[in-house]
Amino acid sequence: MVRSALPESPEQEVKEPLEPQQESKALRLARYLKEFVGLRSTTIRDVDKYESVLWFADMPQVTDCQSAAWNDTFEPGEPWLVVRKQRFPKPPDPPEMILPWIDQQALRRATPEMPQLRQSIFLPDVTAEVGPDEDPPLIERLLTEHPEVSGAYKRYRPGWEAWSAEYRRREAVRRSRFFGQSDKLKLTD
Repeated sequence: MVRSALPESPEQEVKEPLEPQQESKALRLARYLKEFVGLRSTTIRDVDKYESVLWFADMPQVTDCQSAAWNDTFEPGEPWLVVRKQRFPKPPDPPEMILPWIDQQALRRATPEMPQLRQSIFLPDVTAEVGPDEDPPLIERLLTEHPEVSGAYKRYRPGWEAWSAEYRRREAVRRSRFFGQSDKLKLTD
């Protein structure tokens, strides 16, 4: 009767060791290496025991994140997960005439709603006579008196909304839990 020195499957263990003269040096080396590796690592059979768990279903399914788990086109040797580094676009430059009428800090934040124009602002009265060391007095200007500002805002709005939507999409990818795993993942440009 001929017995195999190696198990037929990983779950099957060799029941009886072969006699030394029947066992080759290569087989003994392979067994030694397997047992040596087993000493340095532990098999975790329950996901609750992992430091962190990353579920493919929790990842955003966008063009910058691709996984073989989401389609049937996986080829052997391809990575299971590809995450592209996020490059955030700059907000579009607003027209100069709306700058005094809008919160410029809020304009640089990607939010679902674009900041609204102020209904009134205070500007220096350039027609007032003032001394050499004096500042001109401020006078209130109403938005309703400046329809050109409202028009510039309306023309600027679509570009800002497109930027904001793209920025928020990229932010969702960056904030996903797998970017916290970046030391364990290979991120691509």
